[in-house]
Amino acid sequence: MLYKVLNADLTPAHGGSFDYAPYAKSGKWTPGITNVCICERGYHLTTDPLKWLAVGMRVFKAQGRGASSTNDDKNAFASIRLLEERPDHVPKYWHDVENFVASIAAVPWFINGEALPEWRVFETRAATRAATRAATRDATRAATYAATRAATWAATWAATWGATRAATRAATYDATYDATHDATWAATWAATWDATWDATRAATLLARVLVVAATIDKQHPEHAKARWDVWKRGYGLYCDVEGVLYVYKQP
Repeated sequence: MLYKVLNADLTPAHGGSFDYAPYAKSGKWTPGITNVCICERGYHLTTDPLKWLAVGMRVFKAQGRGASSTNDDKNAFASIRLLEERPDHVPKYWHDVENFVASIAAVPWFINGEALPEWRVFETRAATRAATRAATRDATRAATYAATRAATWAATWAATWGATRAATRAATYDATYDATHDATWAATWAATWDATWDATRAATLLARVLVVAATIDKQHPEHAKARWDVWKRGYGLYCDVEGVLYVYKQP
């Protein structure tokens, strides 16, 4: 079975500018293309739409005809036609990711709200960074710090990596990063480069957890949500030390 993955506006989700809108319901064949070559020229279809996730994606069952070129799940044809839309091929977990990405723009970036008592809060990112280094320099705490990070942020990242590879292959990692990176950088244009990267890391972690939340221990989604909650409350997150989130008021 072959599929075409498109954006919400029926343009290609992964390169190209052809407008598929006139072909989405008509069942007509697209204009013919010569010198078809996979990844270079031709109308591209896939046997595995989950390898081509994109925010707002729409999946259509499709057919190809004429000259063709194939590599793995990808097939390029001289002409294709869209047969029917298959919304059931966009999994619920991806809709969860899409809803989360859409919410990023509404975050009150560095408009400080109520801080949680369990946080360690500092005025600036630089001050937070210095405090973190001071805490981890203490030899009696270094081992605990390393173990804690392995059990929290690092473990959460590792758990989502392993589960994601099993569930949707590594392509999901690229898709979640692209979506959260674009949304976060667009929303935090006034912040510093370092703060924007902090936000992107937190957003990407939560998006990847949403993909595999049903298959991993609940401590990982809880940890990822706690990290993102810092940003939702108008603060920045630098890291965690011994399970405590180190937070800054301004970049």
